Parts: sequence; structure tokens; C-alpha cells
Amino acid sequence: MSRDGFLTVGVEEEYQIIDASGELHSHIDTLLAAAAPRLGDKVKREMMQSVVEVGTTICENVEEAREQWPRCVRPWPSC
Repeated sequence: MSRDGFLTVGVEEEYQIIDASGELHSHIDTLLAAAAPRLGDKVKREMMQSVVEVGTTICENVEEAREQWPRCVRPWPSC
């Protein structure tokens, strides 16, 4: 992506939601409700209800993305 002719950067990770037996679980609404107070719009649903995406905002440079990323990937709240 570019902003005013300059390249921008962002980081995203997708996680599959599984239960204790390792089976995919469609608990996206529960997970989003638990994660939203800490992650806000940095956590998003995907097309499949067993997948959630976490990412930075659009960043001006790698340093800005590096600064945001640790807040995105701390351990998830218990759902």
C-alpha cells in the first residue's frame, strides 16, 4: 500500500480457534468479545468462523510496526 507516494507496512497473523482436543471451533464471537477490550480493532473475524486475525494498523515504517506488534500477540485472554 502507499500513502502519499510512500510505501507503508503492516503485520497480520491469523489464528485457528481449536478446542482442547485440537478440533476447529467456531467461537469467534466469544473470542472477539474477550479480546476487544485490549485489542480493539486490531482483532478481526475472518470468513471462516474458526479463524481470527490480529494485526497492526497501517504503519509508516518497520519501526512503527515493530513497536505495535508486541501488543497484538501477547497471550490471548481466556475465553
